[in-house]
Amino acid sequence: MLQYDKTFPTLDCAACIGTPKMVAVGQDKNINLMTNTEVESVSGFIGNFKVNVNQHARYVKTNCTGCGDCAKVCPVEAPNEWDVETRMRKAIYISFPQAVPVRYAIDKKDRGPCVQTCPAGINIQGFVALIKAGKYQESLNVIMETMPLPGTLGRNLPGPL
Repeated sequence: MLQYDKTFPTLDCAACIGTPKMVAVGQDKNINLMTNTEVESVSGFIGNFKVNVNQHARYVKTNCTGCGDCAKVCPVEAPNEWDVETRMRKAIYISFPQAVPVRYAIDKKDRGPCVQTCPAGINIQGFVALIKAGKYQESLNVIMETMPLPGTLGRNLPGPL
């Protein structure tokens, strides 16, 4: 419904109807929101249901505040499913502008989007995570696996890294 500007038959604003309801659900202490999740099966009877769900990985920490700083600096773009692929979005994104709760996710197919767009094909996320953990030798090994001569990278690229 939120993808439409107006709703039939009253021509009310779809976001004006849906957003307050989503916020109310998100603030209800008796409701556990399971974002990025698909229902696989439902069984049982009234008052006693069993639901199997598949919660997809977000590849973003659960304490994400939804500030959007990550999307501002992300260099990777992908077609935006919310806009029926008529626009582009960043590889790290929220489902749609009024999403509740505001939780970012990264589309990761076989490899992370940053690795796919890196001209050297380096596992940047692994490198940064190891540096953050103080494992400098292991981080160097991550780079050396893909690019044994990393000093040549800067000389081969026309733009800054």
